[in-house]
Amino acid sequence: VTKTILKLEKKIIRWYFCRLMILGVLSGTVMAGNTTDTFYSYEASGGVWGQTEVRAKQDATSVYVFHKGNYPAYFGVYSGSTNYTVGSPFAYAPMGVATYIPNMVKENNLNECYLVIQPANTAPATLYGYWSPDSI
Repeated sequence: VTKTILKLEKKIIRWYFCRLMILGVLSGTVMAGNTTDTFYSYEASGGVWGQTEVRAKQDATSVYVFHKGNYPAYFGVYSGSTNYTVGSPFAYAPMGVATYIPNMVKENNLNECYLVIQPANTAPATLYGYWSPDSI
């Protein structure tokens, strides 16, 4: 009986320490970016760029945009008056597709950003959707 109890105690202790190790590994890899989606809306006409509100940028991940509206749009990631979009000045976002926009905001030690928006078509457009400064 004593050997059975000792074996059971060893199994319980191993199980407990195994769970602690798994929890430790998982907690060490979690990133806490600003991934809350915020609604944007812009009535575009005459080639004028729209702008979202400024939001906190907490990590170096891409900006996330889920664009809707009646036309695709171009997006630039700005902080202050500088465009930090990687690759080209503006990223193309089709309608109804999650788009990730690489940027260098956090790499330049900046802590906030906003998007500038223009429809891909010159006709008047209603542009709206959701965005977050960090994607993870």
